[in-house]
Amino acid sequence: MINNIDSNIYELLRLALNEFMGALIVDRKGRIVLITPNYADILEVDPSAVIGKKVTEVIPHSRMFEVLNSGESEIAQFWEIKGETAIISRVPIKQNNEVIGAMAFSIFRSMDEIKDFLKRLNQLDAELQYYRTEVEKLRGARYSLQNIVGVSSSILEVKEQLTYIAKNDSTVLITGETGTGKELFAHSLHLSSKRRFGPFIKVNCAAIPDELLEAELYGYEEGAFTGARQGGKPGKFEIADGGTLFLDEIGEMPIRMQAKLLRVLQDHEIERVGGEQPQKVNVRVVAATNKDLREMVRQQKFRQDLYYRLNVVELHVPPLRERIEDIPYLIEHFLNELNERLGVKVESVTQEVEELFLNYNWPGNVRELYNVLERTMNVIQKETIELEDISWFLPRVMSGSGQISSSSSQTLEDLEKKLIYRALEACGGNKTRAAEMLGIHRSTIYNKLKKWEGKNSF
Repeated sequence: MINNIDSNIYELLRLALNEFMGALIVDRKGRIVLITPNYADILEVDPSAVIGKKVTEVIPHSRMFEVLNSGESEIAQFWEIKGETAIISRVPIKQNNEVIGAMAFSIFRSMDEIKDFLKRLNQLDAELQYYRTEVEKLRGARYSLQNIVGVSSSILEVKEQLTYIAKNDSTVLITGETGTGKELFAHSLHLSSKRRFGPFIKVNCAAIPDELLEAELYGYEEGAFTGARQGGKPGKFEIADGGTLFLDEIGEMPIRMQAKLLRVLQDHEIERVGGEQPQKVNVRVVAATNKDLREMVRQQKFRQDLYYRLNVVELHVPPLRERIEDIPYLIEHFLNELNERLGVKVESVTQEVEELFLNYNWPGNVRELYNVLERTMNVIQKETIELEDISWFLPRVMSGSGQISSSSSQTLEDLEKKLIYRALEACGGNKTRAAEMLGIHRSTIYNKLKKWEGKNSF
């Protein structure tokens, strides 16, 4: 029992505990059996005078009885003692699974020590976050789900689908038109998966010549061909081991290479060019395409067996015209990003510009929207993008590709009218100069004005 502690052991325990800010031990009845000088000093009591007293007689609001009754520890809790703030832990003392006492202690001797500890903890956390960021840069994946901007039901549905897909290791085929952000989803898929601490390696199948693609994907042994590096070279599959390999524009992969990729997906083994021994790889493959692979299969331009092996799970990214409610959020996001990158300060776009963007068809999707904003922000020196600032963009809209409904068509015609009239006013009615300013042919202005005859002053 606690009351029967050997005197030598008691003294050693008292000296050891005194190195803390303070410590207090009670028996099963809550009577104080040990108190360190530091703790007694804070309580302003004589250590010898409180031995044997119930702890609540010395510390009225003590929680030692709660620990004795529950047998549960209370770790690192703030506690006010005589105007001093301390971090106190209370633990039950057990023998043969029976509570025979309890101890309260703090490893800090003053509030300054607590502040110093918290400061070092925050510093370590900041360093950890820095190194995590650096490791993620080395891995290659840069974009998480938070980087996918949008509130539309279509984009939220895809993001939700991605979180489920990320939980397993199945091969994923990301489909969607050019410029929709398929690579962004590939990055997010990797960072949402259990492979997020592994490498993320991207290969653009359309950017690598056919004769080099095999060596790029699977590596090569020394002497495999003329100019082969001494010692050989690992391929992207080897580098991506334990992580994710993103095969962008998979529809551009030559038929000959499709057969070898199929074997790798089936056997999880690669063989270097010029090599003789297969090597196991642990890689999740994510492919992306803007092509209709089913149609390519029908035309025998893509292997059917590879298509089914890749399309275990399909993630379809919707075009921008199907998520127009996201455009205001994308504009704000891109303005912030471009301001930082270009060193400018463009705060917003006018309602007319936003209306134009909402009614344009965006054949280039999100990438085209980003391009329009970037090009404009490179040449203006003001806080708001106005209709005149994107006059170069109007021919795209006026071509008809931007008309997505009859109501939108009428809105676009109003915007065309407004811009042409403004250009004519700025050029003193000179139609040739106005056409040059707008980047359209002079005959377009004549045709438009004839159509609007009687509705303008020129």
